Amino acid sequence: MPGTDSRAFFPAPSLADCWPWNVGGLAHSVCRVRVGGAARSERLPLPLPEPPPKHLLTSSTCPSESISSAGSCNSSVSNTRSSVQESIGPSSIVEVSKQLEWNFNELVHGTNNFSPSLLIGEGGFGCVYKATLRNTEYAVKRLKQDSELEWSTVKKSFLTEIEKLTCLRHPNIIDLAGYCAHGEEYCLIYLYLPNGSLEDRLNVKDSFQTLSWQKRVSILQGSACGIQFLHTYQPTIIHGDVKSSNILLDQALTPKLGDFGLARFSRYANDAGKSRTLARTSTVRGTLAYLPDEYVKMGKLTRELDTYSFGVVLLEVLTGRKAMECQGGSQTKYLKDLVKKEESDLEDEAGIDKGNKLSHVAARICQRHLDHRVGYCPADITKELCLLACRCLERQKKRPNMVEVMDVFIIF
Repeated sequence: MPGTDSRAFFPAPSLADCWPWNVGGLAHSVCRVRVGGAARSERLPLPLPEPPPKHLLTSSTCPSESISSAGSCNSSVSNTRSSVQESIGPSSIVEVSKQLEWNFNELVHGTNNFSPSLLIGEGGFGCVYKATLRNTEYAVKRLKQDSELEWSTVKKSFLTEIEKLTCLRHPNIIDLAGYCAHGEEYCLIYLYLPNGSLEDRLNVKDSFQTLSWQKRVSILQGSACGIQFLHTYQPTIIHGDVKSSNILLDQALTPKLGDFGLARFSRYANDAGKSRTLARTSTVRGTLAYLPDEYVKMGKLTRELDTYSFGVVLLEVLTGRKAMECQGGSQTKYLKDLVKKEESDLEDEAGIDKGNKLSHVAARICQRHLDHRVGYCPADITKELCLLACRCLERQKKRPNMVEVMDVFIIF
């Protein structure tokens, strides 16, 4: 289909994205809208709705006057949300939103005592089980002590972090349906999403089920939007574990970021000495496939870490290859090294403009490595996405922020 207009291939919505806030009695939204193929910002004043009746306010409600930048919940709502102690000891009584607290025995029953037959996923932080609870299907993540979690930190701050997560609502972030803290057992409960993860859908062997380019771009855009929301939230939230297995897909294949907030419990976070053990620990080699060198060396959670990890996800989607492939024995091949390899090969070619190196690398990735199972996609789109992946995988100071990443998707 040569000559196909990419704007027809990916019809753009008139409203790109919005950021709401409350100023002077008006709820304002900065909305990015498409005008003639480009996007510009308009401030749209919207009248505040009437507050709900007092009898409808519950411990899980965040009233409009308590909402600040990006929908964060203010600490002034002490009458509608239970306070949470900063440290949790054996005798501490911590009251988070009671509507979100689940009984451990109920989880045991719903997962058939955490039966291996109901295991649907396993990661560095724990195991995920499919459960039927209260006539609804859920995914229960059971944190494990022998994982990469710093267990003393989990016990100290688990409920405090849960309290923060209950205030976060975004179309591309999975909603927390509940939690359980029972003795040494810590569980997170989410609605079950039937389409699994992006990783699952990229690795299907049946070409009929392979994601189309249009769906892939839509999933990437939604994932980037979710990360941008976390980064622009006040205070900033670092996901810390962006990877295709943590991008979950609902019935409409809308992406939902999962496992965010757990990175701060990692035993490697903000600890240079411990983070260096990542490369030598077989259980976290899958996570290493998404991590930049500066994190492995310094162990510091930054926004640039998430950008780098998203760059690896971009390559997964574009190439259809896994982020990590074992090649027999102890040899491991990382997809994140593809850009460096193409850069190295480029050095051997004469007449290449070194000042435009990334564009040449992106063109080579388009020519050599695109997923052959998927049909046609306009060349300008695939090259733009390959270039974005290369930029995300650059050195820390050169990487784009997630607002700049979103700007790339808006032009499609």
